[in-house]
Amino acid sequence: MAKVVFAKLRSQFDSCCFLKNFTEKYKKHGLEYVRDELFRELSKDTSLGRLNRRKVLIVLDDVSKTKQLEELKSEVPHFGPGSKIIITSRDKHVLIVGRVDKIHEAKALSDNNSLELFNLKAFHKDGYESEYEQPVKRALAYAKGIPLALTVLGSLLHSRPADQWEDELSKLERMAKEDIQDVLKLSYDGLDDEVKEIFLDIAFFFKGRSGQYVEAMLKSFGFHASIGLGILVDRALISLSHDAVWMHDLIQSMAFEIVRKECKNPGGRSRLRNSDEIIDVLKNNRVRKIFTFF
Repeated sequence: MAKVVFAKLRSQFDSCCFLKNFTEKYKKHGLEYVRDELFRELSKDTSLGRLNRRKVLIVLDDVSKTKQLEELKSEVPHFGPGSKIIITSRDKHVLIVGRVDKIHEAKALSDNNSLELFNLKAFHKDGYESEYEQPVKRALAYAKGIPLALTVLGSLLHSRPADQWEDELSKLERMAKEDIQDVLKLSYDGLDDEVKEIFLDIAFFFKGRSGQYVEAMLKSFGFHASIGLGILVDRALISLSHDAVWMHDLIQSMAFEIVRKECKNPGGRSRLRNSDEIIDVLKNNRVRKIFTFF
């Protein structure tokens, strides 16, 4: 969305810069590198000294810390009247503390837009043959309006016959596709250890439970539940709706995969959900701890 807005508005400004992967560049190369890239783009047809008289458009893509914004702000001059800065972040708190004028939350695509995007990737056209009708419906139900999931799924299934779609979708429903997971996991990787534990507990035990119940249970384990839940909401890893804690199925699948990779032996994992694995672990005395939730 930021790319589209940038492309539509850039002709209205004197100087423009779309600074991609801000956090990654900041961590790898430091503030000076990011600042210099910004200055190079903005001063292509003018001098740095004249930027305070120019109307500029800047997109800072993927900012993860308020401190990054504060440090960059101290390094750049004031820009001319009418200048705009757009910031994208997976953490709503960054935008709030950064005192942005307006926050736009990305929503899942509508059914029509989901179908349009999926068809573009899967068939490279608007429609499809009748034999694909049910597999397409199944794929759209799996992706649930997430542009990334629609894009990856469409690309994965492109040019394959319908019977192969069914096999691939069956596998995907059992385990999330890695390249979908990798992007979703970026938000998880940025959490501290305690909030990661809260996230995994919600995925395994508390999805759909009332917010009051979830917070009370987490507090009983010694977690700082209130702030932890708030962070997860800001990262869009969970949502609170009708006083219940919810999590998108793809994000929950990511959590299951994270725990599965903890240990090849199910008894060495921090959490279990498969009934056969639970029975095997209990019968063979392979478990370290057992928690039961009623």
